[in-house]
Amino acid sequence: MLTLSAMKTPSQKTWNALALTTFFAFCLSISSANAAHDNGKIQMAITVDDLPDHAELPRGWSFNRIKDGFISAFEKHNIKGVYGFVNSAVIKNDQPELIHILEDWRAAGHKLGNHTFSHPDYATTTFEDYTKNILDNEEILGKLAPPSEYKFFRFPFLSEGNTLEKFNSLRDFLHAHQYTVAPITTDFQDWRWNDVFPKCTLHGTRSELQWLKDQYLARAKEDISRAESDMTFRFNRPVKHVLLMHFGAFDAMMIDQLLSQYEQMGIEFISLEDALTDPIYRDDGPPALPGTLRSLSERELQKDPTLTDTPLDQKTDQEEKDEDLKFQKMCKGGLRSIFRR
Repeated sequence: MLTLSAMKTPSQKTWNALALTTFFAFCLSISSANAAHDNGKIQMAITVDDLPDHAELPRGWSFNRIKDGFISAFEKHNIKGVYGFVNSAVIKNDQPELIHILEDWRAAGHKLGNHTFSHPDYATTTFEDYTKNILDNEEILGKLAPPSEYKFFRFPFLSEGNTLEKFNSLRDFLHAHQYTVAPITTDFQDWRWNDVFPKCTLHGTRSELQWLKDQYLARAKEDISRAESDMTFRFNRPVKHVLLMHFGAFDAMMIDQLLSQYEQMGIEFISLEDALTDPIYRDDGPPALPGTLRSLSERELQKDPTLTDTPLDQKTDQEEKDEDLKFQKMCKGGLRSIFRR
């Protein structure tokens, strides 16, 4: 995620001082705003990236099964209007039949947003190529939804570029094309479970699968708790959260349990449009602030000196490496698959 401290500009010290001053003024201006938790509950919008094709399919799974898993869970928990952020290249270039995934998503009362055509990283893509990728995605989106719906934009990899010039140019482009950026406050890296799940359907043990399920729920609970404490600390009030998930098989298998866990925590599900009414998401301040708010991960917090003194203990680099290693070692034993019949 792009933060001001990560950019190199000729007037770095001056800009950092301006950003710091504006940041504190912004915090003071919203501290007297109405609390986001009107009924005492944590409020959170769910969003799902990478429709209709996120990761390798595990044995016995299809994109239809993933779609049905999400939609049935949302219906069970009475959640409507969930934004699915679309990359349509697979439909245009390879599997045109997957358009029915998007059609069924909307038929169930949910919405579609723009996640670019082919999921490029803006940090390694030119402004010209990246903006073309955004517009190319509108061909299929425009067949399924009105512009007022699909002109919500989610950055692939949550990457907003690698220079201040690119950051500002794209923000101007999105404004000119009437796009609203869809930021996030909580991301428990669910994609890691989707990545390892296919391997575990072939070589995993029951204990490994149970470990994955337990860790998935624990990580999700930990991350929203961190986000709630962290954002309340920073803005001196509760905020409306936005959760990032992905259109993957493990997510589809766990979504019902995950939503039940959130409900047990007292979380109220709201729409993305409702969440974005919170003043923290306004983007007319210096780039450091909106850039950071789109993903308050531990790494970005460490990069940006205006966002230090977090009240929470963050994972150390070694803890992150240990966790990554655990995932890499999962389901490599060549044991009889627990999914085989």
